Amino acid sequence: MKRGWLIIGLGLLYAVLALLTPFPVWDEMGYLANARSHYSQSFFTEDFRFPLLEYLIAGWWLITGESVFAARFFIILCSLATTVLIYWWVQRRYPQLAFSIAAAFAMNTLVLQWSIVAYAELPAVLAITAAFVLLSEKPQWAIGAGILSGLSAFLRYPLLLFAIAAIVTFAWNRKWKILIVYLGGLCVSILPWFLFWKLRYQDIFWGWHRYSDIMALWTPEQAISVQVFNAILVFLFLLPFLILALFRAWRKTFPFQLLGLYVTVSLFYYLFIVGFKPSRYFLVFLPHALFLIADVLHRLQKPRFVLTVIMLTALCSAVLGLGAVVHRMYCDADHPIVAAVQFLATHTVPGDKVQSNVWPYFGYFNNLRAIPLKPGESIDLDTRYILWENSIGTTYPRERLSLQNLVAQFSGQCGQELLILTPE
Repeated sequence: MKRGWLIIGLGLLYAVLALLTPFPVWDEMGYLANARSHYSQSFFTEDFRFPLLEYLIAGWWLITGESVFAARFFIILCSLATTVLIYWWVQRRYPQLAFSIAAAFAMNTLVLQWSIVAYAELPAVLAITAAFVLLSEKPQWAIGAGILSGLSAFLRYPLLLFAIAAIVTFAWNRKWKILIVYLGGLCVSILPWFLFWKLRYQDIFWGWHRYSDIMALWTPEQAISVQVFNAILVFLFLLPFLILALFRAWRKTFPFQLLGLYVTVSLFYYLFIVGFKPSRYFLVFLPHALFLIADVLHRLQKPRFVLTVIMLTALCSAVLGLGAVVHRMYCDADHPIVAAVQFLATHTVPGDKVQSNVWPYFGYFNNLRAIPLKPGESIDLDTRYILWENSIGTTYPRERLSLQNLVAQFSGQCGQELLILTPE
């Protein structure tokens, strides 16, 4: 019963944080605008986004009505469901660690920060964790695990790494029957997307190609050291035990071989292959890493030490996460983009065109044809307003703006500035 109240408490905490940070994060705008387009008119969409989340949000909105908080509440439910799955899986193997490992996930800095925004990570985490739980507990349900693995890949394409790890592990252990069933489920969920892309865009891998092109165009290359530092912040005092677990994984049997391979391949991919290295990418294998860590800690036979390490990690991680959220609350409380959205609400009509270096916000909130403001490119003749922001937008030199055409100017308490101009 106490554990049930913990889940309710976590849900309330996430909901309060979501309400207290109403200013959206960049990618949310694309997902929400895409979701709106499935049941209403949306003049702004981003077709390169991972496709499944927008359908899930659109369906959820048919029940709740459209709002940013409703979409975020769906993400919160995914986070809570993942916490329950983690607790259940660990409880079956290491009962004394179930509560603390589930807490280490729920209070992790990444989970606290990304459970309250409408990003694809937490639904993807739920799907891929459920796929693993099915494979490890009910191998005869491999078809369900295959379907979930395929669906997770359309919440985040790199999650196909889990499917690859599962296929390799089944083949290594000569589990041919389970492998065939798993592949059947994978095909059920993947092939319809490929067929749709082939019929509409004449490219069976159109979604992946489109996403890769946009990422190469808009995201910076970052050093490997950035992701190493992120790994330290995410795992804190549990990182040495994760490293030990990865070395031990292949000396164990299924499903720990699958866990070890998936986490190892994911770490390699996000450290060395992907150029852009935000810490949130670690979310997609965080539960699986915690499962491996639980196995190592269980074997220490030092319950007091183990509990101290896990809860100290959870507490420090929660402080980091809550600190980041509180900083967002403070700086976004009077963000000038909010004032600009209100200005446009009375000076435009849906479908008007604006150009901005923070264009997704006006595309979603004002339902405008919002396009990027790019250096070296001329302003379109039919553009109604130009909006420039200095803190979170893509780079555009302020000196290139014709300030004699300034219509409005807004500022925030953390140094943010936003200018609204008319074209020359």
